[in-house]
Amino acid sequence: EEIISICNDAAINNSSDVLQRNLGIFNPYQTPNLEVADMSFGTGVRGGARAYSLSTFALASRGRLREVNVSSSGIVDDDIKILLMTCTDSLKSLEIRCCDNIRDPALECIAQYGKYLAFLDFSACFNVTDEGVAQLQNCSMLTSLKLSSIPSLTDRSIATLCELRKLVFLDLRCCMNVTASAVRNVLQKCPLLVEIDARDIGSSLQAITTEDKRNLSIFNGRRCNTVSTINTAGTLRCCSAFFSSQRTSLHQGVTAKRMYHCTQCNLLPQYNRGVCLICSEKCHKNQGHSGVYLGAITYFFCDCAFGFQPNGHCTALRR
Repeated sequence: EEIISICNDAAINNSSDVLQRNLGIFNPYQTPNLEVADMSFGTGVRGGARAYSLSTFALASRGRLREVNVSSSGIVDDDIKILLMTCTDSLKSLEIRCCDNIRDPALECIAQYGKYLAFLDFSACFNVTDEGVAQLQNCSMLTSLKLSSIPSLTDRSIATLCELRKLVFLDLRCCMNVTASAVRNVLQKCPLLVEIDARDIGSSLQAITTEDKRNLSIFNGRRCNTVSTINTAGTLRCCSAFFSSQRTSLHQGVTAKRMYHCTQCNLLPQYNRGVCLICSEKCHKNQGHSGVYLGAITYFFCDCAFGFQPNGHCTALRR
């Protein structure tokens, strides 16, 4: 398989499963095997994908798109509708943050067709309201949800997120009309939550007790979990996402570790995807997956807990 990189309006080399950045001179129908598309930002303010360009790529991919990033672009609700209807069985990750034209109908389509969607980021989409976010309770496979900096959100829509029982990470930063009561409710009803970020919401977080956070690893960017994740032999016994989620920085204790890959799950270096040692054994080798192998020793965050595998469930996330 090939890799396409498009930078500064110049196509660099020959590939058909990964697309990055600007789309200026690119013909989407040249890449029928496109699986990963990064059309974010581009040149200038809001210079990424234009309206209806995402629809073209979705149709050209023949329903194969798995990861899409169109942040800070001009895409519209119809782009999301066509993407989800075309790639219902393949799409797992969607980033649409800072998209001014995205409104509630886009979220309604995500809820209706995104049955395998695991990672969703629509932070700073200012035209989204409670009505749209409430629809996401139907996305039962969601493990990571980022909806920071949306001023119109209130406790009413956050309460519906309690139905997302596979949620591992939730970002609510700068949602000024969300209160600590709603955050506490989510903490109590989402058993797999590893990290939540509720900084700068509409009320003090003093009402959230240590007992409420007993299953968390990181709260508002700070480590809070005190439960041992080490067995008597001195080795980790759960997924590394339990103590170092996707938002953790190197300054919060993340160390270089072995990154494993699985060809059956498409957790491969060219997609910048991999899993930790425990997940490579419990979630992949023990499930009969072929093609599990050791990659680099590097700083990374395990993707297994965030839905990037066929069954969408990490069996090593809890002790």
